[in-house]
Order: sequence, then structure tokens, then C-alpha cells
Amino acid sequence: MHSKIIAITLALMAFGTAVLAQTGVVSYPITVSNNASRSQVLTFGLDPAATDGIDIGLGEAQLPPVPPTGVFDARFVGEDLTGITLGQGSWTDYRQGDQSWTGTKIYELKYQPGNGSTIKINWGLPDHISGRLQDIITGTLVDVTMAGIDSFTVTNTSAFPKLKMTITYDTPLPIQLMDFSAEALSSTSVRVSWTTLSEVNNYGFNVQRSHNPTEDFTTITPQVIPGHGTTNIPHSYEYIDNSVSEGTWYYRLEQIDLDGPRHYSPAIEVRILTDVDDPTQPKEFSLEQNYPNPFNPGTTIGFTIQNPSFVELRVFDLLGRDVALLVSETMKPGVYEAKFVADQLTSGVYVYQLRAGEFVQTRRLMLMK
Repeated sequence: MHSKIIAITLALMAFGTAVLAQTGVVSYPITVSNNASRSQVLTFGLDPAATDGIDIGLGEAQLPPVPPTGVFDARFVGEDLTGITLGQGSWTDYRQGDQSWTGTKIYELKYQPGNGSTIKINWGLPDHISGRLQDIITGTLVDVTMAGIDSFTVTNTSAFPKLKMTITYDTPLPIQLMDFSAEALSSTSVRVSWTTLSEVNNYGFNVQRSHNPTEDFTTITPQVIPGHGTTNIPHSYEYIDNSVSEGTWYYRLEQIDLDGPRHYSPAIEVRILTDVDDPTQPKEFSLEQNYPNPFNPGTTIGFTIQNPSFVELRVFDLLGRDVALLVSETMKPGVYEAKFVADQLTSGVYVYQLRAGEFVQTRRLMLMK
């Protein structure tokens, strides 16, 4: 039996994914750093109670004056934006709105590299949020699209000490999937699993299967798998399909709103092949999604080694810094697991990477304390 696991991320689960701290509030962090290992996390978003000034009750606070030029600093200001009164600046900047609000808001970034020479701005935005990062002068000297997980490096900070972010908010999808995967357990069974980062008006799920990646899907769940309504807490789901046979199959999720509308995920593939090969001999290198995910503080990472190889399994933060080395040795072919305990790390999204010979694969995990 040969199995192939394909996991896809349907909605952006990076450090920029929306957090609904209370009803209607959306929040997105960005990281501003220099090339000398200094960084500052800034948070922007929408709140029904927000104004265009400092809102102490929302966690906004006016910062002390900007330090001397030799000291790294990053903050939101309102110096060039009409009506925005943030005084000397704040690490947090909410504007009036909620998770159903659509439209555009502008935020102004101010920074200085300190003992570095460049400034890098990292962001992670879900599919329904996009933006433009532009210079304050004309809006054309720097003009960068902000979408997904990406970054921009300011190499001439003396010419561009400030940038503005024009953020466009759209209606979010009913759910945000952190991962969605299908794994062949035997020649007759497949495990389908998925994790939601957040859910809006979610009645539940059906799992559907087809031999065709785009049509002829049939519901295989005997009843709807209950969802969690509206929640910003991650939830994991699983369904075992014990009626599969040899061949290539495609699975997708049918998500049902409380008021009836249905939404469909992209399809993922799993292959079931029966042959006379040694079933204990792995057919490929692979890196599995960690479980549980999100986790606190420990999780398990599974991986498969096809040929004798020197293997490294590392964990990085979203700035590319190495935070853990889990495996570093020559390994024989086989299926392995590594434990990762993150009790010394802060909450957020991290990246783990498997290197075995020429094989390299990377996945994401979320620590939630």
C-alpha cells in the first residue's frame, strides 16, 4: 500500500491572521526589524469603539518621544495623515469598524534602524485583507502590494523614514482553515483531518469524495459534523473513510452556514495502491503536519525517510531565526516522530523544516498559550 499525504493551507495562518479578541474586533500584527537583530511588533486593525486618536481602553498608549537616531525604534504615528491624532506614536493603532466592515483605512509607520542599516517590514494577511505599502512623499517611490505572507526591506531609511499602509478590508470567509489533509491508513481507509483557525456562523461540515478533482463529489459522512458557530478559538476535526478502494481519490469539505448557504474547499488528493512491495519500505520522503496543532506546549512531528540520509529537522520563527534543532543525524529508511516542546517560546506561528539529502520540505505550526 502506497499512501500520499497532501496538506494545503486554505487561509493564511501566519502571525497576521485575524484575532477576534472580543465581538467585532479584528487585529493584525506586523513585525518591523533592522538587520542587527532588533525588532518591534506593531498591531493594527478595527474596533467598533475606536477613534482616530489614542484609545487607552483598546490598549493604545502614547509612546515617549522618538529616541536618538542611534537607537532602533518603530511605531505608528499620524503625522502626515489628516485627522489621525496619535501624538508621539503608539505600538497599536485601531480604527473604527468590525469584522463585517468593508472599506479602506490608512496607517502611518515611522521607524529608524538604530545600529542597523536597513528596515524590514514583515506581514501576514488573510485572503480577504490586502494593502499597499507606499512612501509618504508621492506614493510612487515606494509602492508595494501587501498580500499573504511577505515582507519589504527599506534600504534607504534616510530617504524613507516613514511609510503608509493603505489596508483594504473585505468580508471574511465563513471559516479560516489552518490545515486540511488526507492520509491513507490502509488499502481501504483514509483519515481526513482539518483545523479551523476561526469560524463564523458555522453549522458544520460534510466530507465529500470523488475520482475527479473538480466534479462528481459525493458526501460520505453519514451526518453533518457539527461546527462551532462563531468562534476565534482553533478547533480540530477528523473523519475516517472506511469505504475507499484502490485508486486515486479526491476529498473536499462542504461547509454549511447556520442560515443554509454552503461553501466548498479546494480538493486534496490521496492515492491508494496495492502492490507486492515490502510494506515496511517507505516509498518517498515526507514531512507531516504536526499534531496537535495549535498546541501548548508540546506537539509531535512525523516524517518519513526513504533512503539512508543525514537528516535535520529544525524550527524557525517567521523572521528566519533558528529556535530549535530536533533532529541532526544519519537515519535509516523508516517512519519517525520527533517531539517539540515550546515552553520557552511565545505564542505565534513558527516554521519547521525537514532536510534529508536533497529533499527539503517546510510546514507551519502554531503555538497558542
